[in-house]
Amino acid sequence: MLLISVPPEPGQEDLKLYHHPDPIKFPFADIEELNLEERLRGEFIHRVLYFIDGLDEKIEPELEQIIKRVNDELKTDYPLATMKKNLLEFLNHEEIKPYFRAMPGRVIRKEQDFSDPRGNLFRMDRVIFEEDQVSVIDYKTGTDKEAEKEYISQLKNYIRILKEIYPDKNVEGVIAYVDLKEITLLR
Repeated sequence: MLLISVPPEPGQEDLKLYHHPDPIKFPFADIEELNLEERLRGEFIHRVLYFIDGLDEKIEPELEQIIKRVNDELKTDYPLATMKKNLLEFLNHEEIKPYFRAMPGRVIRKEQDFSDPRGNLFRMDRVIFEEDQVSVIDYKTGTDKEAEKEYISQLKNYIRILKEIYPDKNVEGVIAYVDLKEITLLR
């Protein structure tokens, strides 16, 4: 224990500073740190997926370059082989693959902003425009589906916005769980 005593000047009180030798422990620091790491990993995966337009025979070397680029850009060091394997498994999953297939006439917008009638902006991860269909995909990382009700609510809002903008098209929404390699489809 450190105790400092400074003699007071005339007309001032005596001030004593106390320094405890043990650092203060905060009960949720580990959880917050874990959440921060999960968020950073999620941002990394979103950024990698941003650079993928469609799947073809060159996807493996392209994905490798994208992962390196995003690691450099975000100043992260996610393992290339592990990240590539996980993302290829996700992209090649039978339910996911159709949304990444290159097709004539298909237009893809990534990280696209749309606004609702009140002017609120919403950034949608991947929006696919086809002749009579619009599909909005929202990526989720991690292996926990606890917040799926909130995800569904968010996606329903996206669908509503897109239906207002494109009333002549069918609109569907997809929650794409990257780590779980599964989707939840809403129409």
